[in-house]
Amino acid sequence: MSRGKNLAITQLAYGDAKATPLVLLHDGGGTVLSYQALGPLDRDVYGISDPRFDAGKPWAGGIPEMARAYLQMIKAELPQRNILLGGWSFGGFLSLEIAHLAAQEEEDPLTISGLIFIDTPYPKAPEDTNLRLAINGHLPELTGIRPQLRRKIHSSIKYARAMLASWQPPKWDGQAESMDRMQKDLKLMRNPPPTILLRASSALTKANEPVAVVDIFRHDRVLGWNEYDMTFIRVVWDIPGDHYSVFGARNLTPQILPPDWHEFEAHYAKNPEVWLRYLTDSYKWIDHRAQVDGDLSQTVVQLQVQLQNTKEELQQARTSEAMALAQKPFVVEGLNEKEVGLREALNQTDRAYKTVLPTDRLRRLRPDLPPPPSFQNAMV
Repeated sequence: MSRGKNLAITQLAYGDAKATPLVLLHDGGGTVLSYQALGPLDRDVYGISDPRFDAGKPWAGGIPEMARAYLQMIKAELPQRNILLGGWSFGGFLSLEIAHLAAQEEEDPLTISGLIFIDTPYPKAPEDTNLRLAINGHLPELTGIRPQLRRKIHSSIKYARAMLASWQPPKWDGQAESMDRMQKDLKLMRNPPPTILLRASSALTKANEPVAVVDIFRHDRVLGWNEYDMTFIRVVWDIPGDHYSVFGARNLTPQILPPDWHEFEAHYAKNPEVWLRYLTDSYKWIDHRAQVDGDLSQTVVQLQVQLQNTKEELQQARTSEAMALAQKPFVVEGLNEKEVGLREALNQTDRAYKTVLPTDRLRRLRPDLPPPPSFQNAMV
């Protein structure tokens, strides 16, 4: 079943029809054959294949050109404006580029609540790597696929690798090194969407062999993506097998085979295992995470406003304190002058009191009377 020329509905939801739909982008081979084998995911699942696959025509503008075309395709074909996006290998890179483009749009925007990377490693090898890399790379064997189709897939993979070599992962607003921390927090929605990484647990290459590009970061839990951003990959799940066998029989839930089963037999499973659980739990988590992130973003904005108000109040208090400190010498000098005058007045009062009262005579006549008060002690 399909909707439009290039956007194919690979599976319809059998559960909640209101669940966020999932759009899966083709891998480097240009097809969505592997996604045909997925079991029920409780949502609509769409697959985008390379519209230039049959013609064997490359994209002159590389991954950014593909992403622009696919973004418009999604918006034209899907009525929803909130989706999950992802893909296997090359499809993960495409989904990241599309998500970045979608985040920049202001008119009729498409919200991408989360990404699914299916064994999509960070595409740039470390400059100081000592690994011996495979120059021409490894190509999947594609057992059971017709020779003509296999040649097209291999040709598409070579084009994809060439585009990937010149591609720079998009820079998000929240990743700008010079941006103030408060500005970063206020632009949470301009960071990469929360992402789940499904990671092949085994390396494609054997010991003492040149390392395949997809295995450069195989030892790393997040497949090297900390080189790009340390926060956007929220969950990592291991998948049995290597890069080319993640859709192998032990990871899939079987479906009804299409009429021309020779082209698909390598991609269908005979034993339902963990793959359905991986994806189903992933999508549920991303739905929940998207809602939580939305609430969190609003809370952060409110806290930042409160913080700004507090900073302004603190600045006003510090200004008042500075003004008071500046006036302190003059106030102290005035108080000292008043104290000197007060002491002189007390001395004069004491002398006058003693002059007026005949104290010595009274003491002789009335020795029982207490002595008169001394104004000299009034300052103590």
